[in-house]
Amino acid sequence: MLNIAICEDNREIISFYKLIVNKFILEHPGSQIRLSLATRDPYEMGSYIEQSDGEMSFVYILDIEFAGSSKKGIELAQMASRHGDNVKIIFISTHEEMSIVSFRYRVSPLDFISKEDGMDRVKKILSQDLENVLLETDSSKKEKTFMYSVGSRLVKVKFDDINFFESSTNPHKVVMHTKYGTAEFRSSLKTLAESSGDLFRVYRSLLINVSNVLSIDGKYVTFKDQTKFELNSRLLSRIKAWLSS
Repeated sequence: MLNIAICEDNREIISFYKLIVNKFILEHPGSQIRLSLATRDPYEMGSYIEQSDGEMSFVYILDIEFAGSSKKGIELAQMASRHGDNVKIIFISTHEEMSIVSFRYRVSPLDFISKEDGMDRVKKILSQDLENVLLETDSSKKEKTFMYSVGSRLVKVKFDDINFFESSTNPHKVVMHTKYGTAEFRSSLKTLAESSGDLFRVYRSLLINVSNVLSIDGKYVTFKDQTKFELNSRLLSRIKAWLSS
């Protein structure tokens, strides 16, 4: 999830920034982006930064000076940079001279956009900055993996390669079916089901990776690698209901 937060004390300008961000979100329906905060109060922004999840991605769009407040945009940027690793700062201000001061605060903004260039140019540059951040965020997404132990050896597989798990004939073990074959290891379907929201327990001895289901047709569940699994109509209905919920 890419969170975008804005702090600008001018009512008309912050409304303009919100329009730009909301348009950007609408233009990228397949991406997880949200305008998580738009405020004219730098202290509210400070509280938001302190309470934010340091593991998530953030873009902070900040002015440098706020009317009637001693809190500066550079201070907010410094707080944000310390709070998380996936943070981008975009300053939009008339105070271009502060772009040099930002280095003294050990803040490295993604961009410094001058309001003096006009709002059309602000819109163009801000939109491009957001596009660049999104591309970087998408390319750095960690691939989801599944890990299991065989004796003292730890094995890692791509979660997208897994089709389903079933109970083994050997006590306290399960069999994992992937697009490349099978593997047996010590675990339980209950434990596996609790480890991921993409694993659906169809019945007592079967757990399906629903994110890998391509289609449900007739008596069969077909996975993305074209592997087919036969089930009765009642169980197929359960999977369909889960997928549509």
